[in-house]
Amino acid sequence: MKKFKGFTYINTIIIISIIIFIVFSIVDNTSSKTFIYENEIDYIQAKYFSESLINILMEDEKALNDASIYLFENYGKRDDLEKNIEIKSFDILKDLDFYNISISKSNKFDKYGFKIRSSVSYKSIEEDVFAYGTLINDIYKEKSGILNNYTVKTEEIEKLRAGYNNLEELWNMNNIFIDLESGEYHIKKNGNRNELYRVDNNENNLICRFRDQEAILINQNNSDLIIDDDVEMTGILNINELVLLSDFTVNGIVNLKGDIISDKNNLKVNGLFVNLFNSSENNIIVEYNDYYISLFQRNLPLYIKPKIFNISTRDYK
Repeated sequence: MKKFKGFTYINTIIIISIIIFIVFSIVDNTSSKTFIYENEIDYIQAKYFSESLINILMEDEKALNDASIYLFENYGKRDDLEKNIEIKSFDILKDLDFYNISISKSNKFDKYGFKIRSSVSYKSIEEDVFAYGTLINDIYKEKSGILNNYTVKTEEIEKLRAGYNNLEELWNMNNIFIDLESGEYHIKKNGNRNELYRVDNNENNLICRFRDQEAILINQNNSDLIIDDDVEMTGILNINELVLLSDFTVNGIVNLKGDIISDKNNLKVNGLFVNLFNSSENNIIVEYNDYYISLFQRNLPLYIKPKIFNISTRDYK
């Protein structure tokens, strides 16, 4: 009888041990899964914070625009160009151990492309997210070479009008700037140079001479501009009204705010033609030319307008 009771005790201990082992295994496994689950949540949260930094920057127009202008103006100087960006403080940033956001060059997706790198540390988990995009406003990539009410969004038209009315503020002082105030002005050919002159009391008063490929900005204000000969110029023509007695070629940008008066002669634009006042586009031949646009890109309103193409955890070198 005593042997039977001893055997029963042993069996009971073995069974209890097995139960304890099973319970411990379940608890241990559950704890491991809980730890893994919590860790995965922390990784997801870190990635969320990193993406949020990019969204905060995209909403901070001034910070993004200032950084984009800096990057654009120094684009050709260094391949390793990178700038840290100060962004507005938000409550979510208080939960981070560390965060940083920077912008650098990247032509992976665009000629004047950028890469934004958002780095955070959250509960000792480090996470990087990258955003890739372009610095250049899409309107300046319009392959028709024409900016008008059909190719430009309504909200940008007034800003562009204001910008093109103040081009002299953007013009490089090393280049020629001519402001045509009230009066009658002519451009004619004289050898290998062009001459711009004003007619006063039947006398021709020379304003300036310029070569075909010499950068010049002609800004017309309440005056008449008449093209006497087959002339070519390089630069920006900001005009209210143009009279063509011969063909006229502009390598660059023409902003037309009025009419072109011509029987059969044409204005040919190699670059960009801007027509934001619904002027007639008769007698105008436009050929989009990225090279001539790029010569004057720093003088163009709304030229810098960063846009993101892609957000990824992958760093495209």
